[in-house]
Amino acid sequence: MSMEEVFKERQVFKNKVIENVQKELQQFGLRIYNANVKELQDTPGSEYFSILSKKAHEGALNQAKIDVAEARMKGEIGEAEKKGKMKQEISKIDADTAVLETKRKAEKAKADSELMNRQTELDASVQISKITTKRQTEMKDAELQKQVESKRAETELERLRASEVTKSKVARESAQENADAAYYTEQKAADARLYKHKMDADAACKFTHLLDI
Repeated sequence: MSMEEVFKERQVFKNKVIENVQKELQQFGLRIYNANVKELQDTPGSEYFSILSKKAHEGALNQAKIDVAEARMKGEIGEAEKKGKMKQEISKIDADTAVLETKRKAEKAKADSELMNRQTELDASVQISKITTKRQTEMKDAELQKQVESKRAETELERLRASEVTKSKVARESAQENADAAYYTEQKAADARLYKHKMDADAACKFTHLLDI
């Protein structure tokens, strides 16, 4: 190890010293459990370790400054990243909210359209039902009127038939009466002629009888 390494890496130097000394003592059955290495000091008139100490101190200070600056920079970067990420999240939330709002509006518009279409269909169905009911009623009324007219026509026809039958019957009865009257008259005339012939025959017989006496 170099002197600078010995100065900077005191623990490493200590471990190497213990390791090397242990090798020498091992042959005598001895074992080192602990050892101390004092801080390296300059000999009179030398400032080597003092300079190294200052150098190490300055280096440590500078490194500390660098570490602080890096930490600050990382903190600022982290803060900026955090703010940027927060802004991105907010933008994403705003975008998602806008999308959801647009989707909600679209769904509402669709629902309103479907409701309007359903209402239109329902109104049309009601209107068709009313028209159908009206037509059915009109058809029933027409059918009923037709039945009434048909019944009236049948009644009138029956009346006319009855009237004709009555007239025919009266005519037949009148003709029969006339025929009976003519027959009765003819019968009376025949009877009269027969009676006259009989009387004439009786008179002639009586006259002949008187002549014989």
